[in-house]
Amino acid sequence: MLTVSEVFALADVVPHRFRALVLLATFGSMRWSELAALRRYNLDLTGRTAK
Repeated sequence: MLTVSEVFALADVVPHRFRALVLLATFGSMRWSELAALRRYNLDLTGRTAK
């Protein structure tokens, strides 16, 4: 188990394109299959939601 600060530290050191994946995996309550299937068009950056 990671602390919240450790999660953000991890998100800071992974390649930039995986940052959202790390954060969604931790805070988004999504299964691995849902995370793996996500595409850019599934993310609403303005509304800060995943569709």
